[in-house]
Amino acid sequence: CYGSNMQLIIDSNVISFYLKASIPFLANRLELSKKNRPLIANLSNEQLLEYIGKHLFERLPFYAKASHTVPVDTDSPKELAQKIKDLI
Repeated sequence: CYGSNMQLIIDSNVISFYLKASIPFLANRLELSKKNRPLIANLSNEQLLEYIGKHLFERLPFYAKASHTVPVDTDSPKELAQKIKDLI
């Protein structure tokens, strides 16, 4: 149901990464582009948190199949890139 990206995650011959972000972190990121995203444009902050939580919960079984999980909330892009490089 999620297309070819999910098939790549499931394929054991492919190195895949789940960039794991907390719900508040994702909400803060999405808030910046909310007006350009029709599915969330009219959601309150509380509704946005619920929306993100629901979708993360639904997708977690797929994300859990990634080769590596990398938390992203506290690291800079440069630090994250290094962590990913170290895992490869």
